Amino acid sequence: MEADIKKCFEKINHGFILKHTPICHKHVLKQWLGLEAGVMEEMNMLETKEGTPQGGIISPMLCNIVLNGMENLIRKAIPKIKKIGPGIHVIRYADDIVILGKSKEILLKCKEILTEFLLERGLELNEKKTRITHIKKGFDFLGFNIRRMRYNPRLNNPTEQETVLIIKPSKKGIEKFKENIKRKIDINKPIKAIIRDVNPIIRGWGEHKRISYHSQETFISLDHWIYQRMMKWITKFKGSKLKAINKYVIRTESRKWNWGISVKEKIMNLGEIPIISPKPLKLDRNPYLMKDKEYFNKRRENTIYAKFRATIYRKFKHICPGCNETLHNGEKVELHHIVGQKQGGKYQLKNIQPLHQICHQKITHSKFEIMKVESE
Repeated sequence: MEADIKKCFEKINHGFILKHTPICHKHVLKQWLGLEAGVMEEMNMLETKEGTPQGGIISPMLCNIVLNGMENLIRKAIPKIKKIGPGIHVIRYADDIVILGKSKEILLKCKEILTEFLLERGLELNEKKTRITHIKKGFDFLGFNIRRMRYNPRLNNPTEQETVLIIKPSKKGIEKFKENIKRKIDINKPIKAIIRDVNPIIRGWGEHKRISYHSQETFISLDHWIYQRMMKWITKFKGSKLKAINKYVIRTESRKWNWGISVKEKIMNLGEIPIISPKPLKLDRNPYLMKDKEYFNKRRENTIYAKFRATIYRKFKHICPGCNETLHNGEKVELHHIVGQKQGGKYQLKNIQPLHQICHQKITHSKFEIMKVESE
């Protein structure tokens, strides 16, 4: 069941928020809600009797407080199946909700519970957008399409199941991505401006969508689509297209068609963004409890390390300085100390460069050979 709350942020009951938000200074909460400030509409001051301010940074937090408890309520209300569990899963991201159940009857019961739960908070379901669908038909959630399909024996992922779960970017998200790229690849734009405008879109979209194994197929397909858009772009050049292609197509070992000026200055290839499997957060852990402090410290350390690595990649424009190839060609990437640790080199931004594993080994071995010759 895809549950859509009708005007969630606009209709939240202020009385419920004031009563159930654990904050000492209620007057601050009133200010957040705009109870004392009001809103201006066509030069008229209006009181805000319900809802949270649109665009306010505290609004998502207040929304989560209001909707907190929904998951446990539904689980407790649905009887267990074979004494194992209720056979339902509630997934919620702010006001985006999906409930997975064993049958349509269970989901209809969940809908009744959810309707009553929301009523107390001044909210209601949007009947037109709330729907129950079978997993084989699939549904969209947070920019992904989730669907169970019959197993294709031609794929190199053998399984004993008759069907497999496919999670890939939604059609709506793909169309929006194409629209954004299409606007940037203007026939009157120089190649340098296209690279500058297109790469942040490709990188941002790819980083968000790479958390699913099946996104790779979509990435490759979109790479081909971008190639076709660029083929239309070169039609502006008078004379032979072949000359324009020779000028603006950069060939590398991993890919023959790279649109750009040089190896370091080219349109990013979406298909070369590596797929990752993010480690899910354990839902029984609480960041405000001392017993779970070590768990969250470890996750934070990993996040900081990932950000440091991302900064290094950006500094070198996602190019391996050892071979001038993209860092995202599928090879393992290692961080190399320019000045070795034994020579006093520190683990700092200015002293670290990203290298493919084989390039790192070549540099390490060459230094070893030099040291060996000098010692002799």
